Amino acid sequence: MDPISLLVIAAISAAVAAAVISWRTVQNWIAGKRVRAGVYGGTARIINERMQNGNYRVVAGVFDSLGTLKAQQVWKGGSLDHELTSRFQQNEGVIVVHF
Repeated sequence: MDPISLLVIAAISAAVAAAVISWRTVQNWIAGKRVRAGVYGGTARIINERMQNGNYRVVAGVFDSLGTLKAQQVWKGGSLDHELTSRFQQNEGVIVVHF
């Protein structure tokens, strides 16, 4: 691989590792998908996973009242903000938001 490609890959990896996944980001995404999908009486479920490289992956899904997945989003970052960490701890690793 040429040196420029290696530098680009290293820069992208460093940016992901430095990124903080915040509760506000997740909450705003859920609110937007709930309105567009017309989901009332549904839920959003959020889970996180610590990857082998130490980074985090947070996955959110918006479900209608029948449990059908309407929207899904994945965020990757080097850490979680305090609010998101606290919510995961309070809810045993799975955050459920009811509409």
